[in-house]
Amino acid sequence: MKKPWIYLIFCASLLFCSSAQAKDRMEEIVSLCVGEDVLDYIREKIEKTPVEESPFPHFIIEDILPETLYEAGQSFWPHPNCFYAKGFPHHGPVHRLHVCTSLGSIEHSSLTPEQKMFWRTFGEVVVNHYMKPLIAQKLLNYIHYKFPGATPEQLNALKKSFEFYPFHYDSLLIDDANYFIDPHVDGVKTFAQCLLYFPEDNDHQDLGTKFFRGPPFRKGHYNSCVAALKLEKHVRYKRNTLVVFLQSPTSWHSADTSPYPDTHYLRKMFLMTLRTSPEAVNQIYNLQETLTDWYYQDFNQVNPRE
Repeated sequence: MKKPWIYLIFCASLLFCSSAQAKDRMEEIVSLCVGEDVLDYIREKIEKTPVEESPFPHFIIEDILPETLYEAGQSFWPHPNCFYAKGFPHHGPVHRLHVCTSLGSIEHSSLTPEQKMFWRTFGEVVVNHYMKPLIAQKLLNYIHYKFPGATPEQLNALKKSFEFYPFHYDSLLIDDANYFIDPHVDGVKTFAQCLLYFPEDNDHQDLGTKFFRGPPFRKGHYNSCVAALKLEKHVRYKRNTLVVFLQSPTSWHSADTSPYPDTHYLRKMFLMTLRTSPEAVNQIYNLQETLTDWYYQDFNQVNPRE
């Protein structure tokens, strides 16, 4: 007859070994994203890339991530069934799907524990801690594009006190072959939009973002503005490529439906937004939206499914 206490010890030892192995595995996943080598690699890439000012301030960096980190992102990329719709009216029917990663949003997802660990760390460390401060510092010298009506005194004051805050809509995205978004300018709440392309290959480069030269956006005059747009750049949709552009009244951009016959091919990217604090925007614009409304909308929808 087996002694009960021996069986209990055996079970406890199995549980301990399993917990220890799980902890080691999670630490291994975190180690893919963090470290001075990762930060130094990204910093060098961002700092040595010039900002192009035509048609609006932007820069594009190929191989922005160390190859081992990019490959890890591919291996931990969620199944399409894990994504959900968070569309906007001008997208047409919803063909863009999201998994939000920031500020606890990923905990509401159906990702595996290992996927959650990877993308949580990627979003909070690689994106928020490593990339965004370097991008913000690089683009602050072009803030006059974002606030063209500001005086030199206002711009100098803004550069010294400009603030950002985390935004929980940083997301993994997939677009199906029917996704499109018409030429548009992002709202003043955005400081810069950053797209990290995540294709497995370079065989669908026509799926990249389009940049246009055009007049400043004017509310109520969208059609006349769009009629005056001229395509200036079609960014190549290539693996491990970061596309960054400053929000401004003339930062017109779009994405077209897929020109490829494979309707099952999904455009994949990580969308990261540099969000301007409402206090900073209100130094220039007297927005009708109150600070209460602004913060309520941004920080009381932690689960974007709801």
